[in-house]
Amino acid sequence: MRSAPSVVFPVGRSAFYGTCQGVLAVLALVMALLWGHSMSGQPGWAAWTLAGGLLAWAGWCLVAFHGWWRSPQGWLHWEAGVMPDERGEGGWLWRSQAYPDGTRLTGVECVLDLQTRMCLRLFFLDRGSRWIWVERQCDPVHWSAMRRAVVAGG
Repeated sequence: MRSAPSVVFPVGRSAFYGTCQGVLAVLALVMALLWGHSMSGQPGWAAWTLAGGLLAWAGWCLVAFHGWWRSPQGWLHWEAGVMPDERGEGGWLWRSQAYPDGTRLTGVECVLDLQTRMCLRLFFLDRGSRWIWVERQCDPVHWSAMRRAVVAGG
């Protein structure tokens, strides 16, 4: 297979991922309230049980929002033939505030491809891996090239 052309793609906070987290939060709240309402007439049921559930829900919401807010932001760069991998096809770079000059990635894995957005797992040389969402709306002109690079250099 021929290598994909070089491409630089911006990565930011994913509106899709944030919306999914919000929908899950609303569904969990509705379920907790329905459960509390159905249990309120039962003997031995205490309101503090519902309060504990709502507190756990609020904690999950804070953790989910914090994770979304601190989503990695930067640029994913595929360089065809410049930094060859084992197959000699090219290499990945991640540029961000933490890595202004870029850091080489050992690989990029497509975890979920929804055509207009992809969940990717970036493998770093020095510190494990990170998950990011890339979305077509961030750079519609280069979206096809980005998808080809993920397939070619995965």
